[in-house]
Amino acid sequence: MQKIIFFLALIAIGCDKKIEKSEINYFDLKGLVTSQIGDLNQKQPRLLKNWQIGSKKESKEFEKTDWNKELEVFIEADINKSGLKNSYVTEKIGFTDKYKLKEGENAPIKYLIVKKDSLGMTEQVELESGMNNYLFESKTKLKLILKDNKLQSYSAEGYQKLFFGKADSTKIEGIIL
Repeated sequence: MQKIIFFLALIAIGCDKKIEKSEINYFDLKGLVTSQIGDLNQKQPRLLKNWQIGSKKESKEFEKTDWNKELEVFIEADINKSGLKNSYVTEKIGFTDKYKLKEGENAPIKYLIVKKDSLGMTEQVELESGMNNYLFESKTKLKLILKDNKLQSYSAEGYQKLFFGKADSTKIEGIIL
């Protein structure tokens, strides 16, 4: 009897995994970034990182990078979460796919724009996230630039503002050398 219960539990777990994999309703940002992370972790190219916090600017070149950590924000921005299944309007114009949050929906990602080349390969991904309530406001724009299915650069630009304070702006750019 225990073997039968164990076998049925394995089947149920296997079915759940199949359902998760088929739930790609929008552009698979998580899949794209995970693939790029695997390639970058294997090749370990140099990274030139520029950042600006307020008016202070810095730049540094890195020989080795933890790409999982570096690109984690893009994986977290994936809009294929089960709670967002019907939250976005999809518009396809030429080589550009736009996913815009429906009016009345509440999600951190406001839009996702994917530009592809004539062969259907992703060239650019841009998205905006934001939060706004009576105490706090934030907005972030993220961008990935690819060429021949290889990540060339990425950026994150945004600000945070408390109700009673001044907005703090931040810009980070990574260029793969």
